[in-house]
Amino acid sequence: IWKMVDGKIPVNIISVIGGNFASATVLISYGALLGKTSPLQLVTVAVLEIAIFACNEYLGVQILKAADIGGSIFLHTFGAYF
Repeated sequence: IWKMVDGKIPVNIISVIGGNFASATVLISYGALLGKTSPLQLVTVAVLEIAIFACNEYLGVQILKAADIGGSIFLHTFGAYF
Protein backbone atom coordinates (compact mmCIF):
# COMPACT_ATOMS: atom_id res chain seq x y z
CA ILE A 1 0.00 0.00 0.00
CA TRP A 2 2.84 2.38 0.82
CA LYS A 3 5.33 3.27 -1.86
CA MET A 4 8.59 3.36 0.09
CA VAL A 5 11.75 4.97 -1.26
CA ASP A 6 14.96 3.75 0.39
CA GLY A 7 13.01 2.46 3.39
CA LYS A 8 11.22 5.77 3.95
CA ILE A 9 7.66 6.80 3.22
CA PRO A 10 7.80 9.99 1.12
CA VAL A 11 5.57 12.84 2.25
CA ASN A 12 4.42 15.01 -0.62
CA ILE A 13 1.23 16.80 -1.59
CA ILE A 14 -0.26 13.65 -3.15
CA SER A 15 0.18 11.61 0.04
CA VAL A 16 -1.20 14.46 2.17
CA ILE A 17 -4.33 14.66 0.01
CA GLY A 18 -4.71 10.88 0.24
CA GLY A 19 -4.48 11.14 4.02
CA ASN A 20 -7.14 13.82 4.03
CA PHE A 21 -9.45 11.57 2.00
CA ALA A 22 -8.86 8.67 4.39
CA SER A 23 -9.59 10.83 7.43
CA ALA A 24 -12.76 12.12 5.77
CA THR A 25 -14.13 8.57 5.60
CA VAL A 26 -13.63 8.26 9.35
CA LEU A 27 -15.41 11.57 9.95
CA ILE A 28 -18.36 10.43 7.83
CA SER A 29 -18.64 7.24 9.89
CA TYR A 30 -18.28 9.17 13.15
CA GLY A 31 -21.43 11.10 12.27
CA ALA A 32 -23.46 7.94 12.77
CA LEU A 33 -21.53 6.66 15.79
CA LEU A 34 -21.01 9.78 17.88
CA GLY A 35 -22.82 9.64 21.20
CA LYS A 36 -23.51 5.92 20.96
CA THR A 37 -20.02 4.49 21.40
CA SER A 38 -17.14 4.87 23.83
CA PRO A 39 -13.89 6.67 22.94
CA LEU A 40 -12.05 3.34 22.82
CA GLN A 41 -14.55 1.99 20.31
CA LEU A 42 -14.16 5.14 18.18
CA VAL A 43 -10.36 4.75 18.12
CA THR A 44 -10.73 1.09 17.17
CA VAL A 45 -13.13 1.98 14.36
CA ALA A 46 -10.75 4.68 13.10
CA VAL A 47 -7.73 2.37 12.96
CA LEU A 48 -9.64 -0.42 11.25
CA GLU A 49 -11.43 1.91 8.86
CA ILE A 50 -8.23 3.57 7.62
CA ALA A 51 -6.65 0.18 6.86
CA ILE A 52 -9.75 -1.18 5.15
CA PHE A 53 -10.26 2.08 3.22
CA ALA A 54 -6.69 1.88 1.89
CA CYS A 55 -7.27 -1.68 0.70
CA ASN A 56 -10.65 -0.76 -0.79
CA GLU A 57 -9.21 2.23 -2.64
CA TYR A 58 -6.30 0.17 -3.98
CA LEU A 59 -8.68 -2.53 -5.18
CA GLY A 60 -11.02 -0.04 -6.82
CA VAL A 61 -8.49 2.29 -8.42
CA GLN A 62 -5.58 -0.02 -9.27
CA ILE A 63 -7.24 -3.37 -9.90
CA LEU A 64 -10.76 -2.52 -11.12
CA LYS A 65 -9.80 0.86 -12.69
CA ALA A 66 -13.02 2.42 -11.36
CA ALA A 67 -12.40 6.04 -10.40
CA ASP A 68 -14.09 9.39 -10.71
CA ILE A 69 -12.54 12.84 -10.86
CA GLY A 70 -12.66 13.75 -7.17
CA GLY A 71 -12.44 10.28 -5.69
CA SER A 72 -15.79 10.66 -3.96
CA ILE A 73 -16.99 7.26 -5.15
CA PHE A 74 -14.69 5.64 -2.59
CA LEU A 75 -14.67 8.42 -0.01
CA HIS A 76 -18.38 8.92 0.60
CA THR A 77 -19.75 5.48 -0.15
CA PHE A 78 -17.15 3.68 1.96
CA GLY A 79 -17.58 6.09 4.87
CA ALA A 80 -21.35 5.79 4.74
CA TYR A 81 -21.51 2.01 4.48
CA PHE A 82 -18.67 1.19 6.89
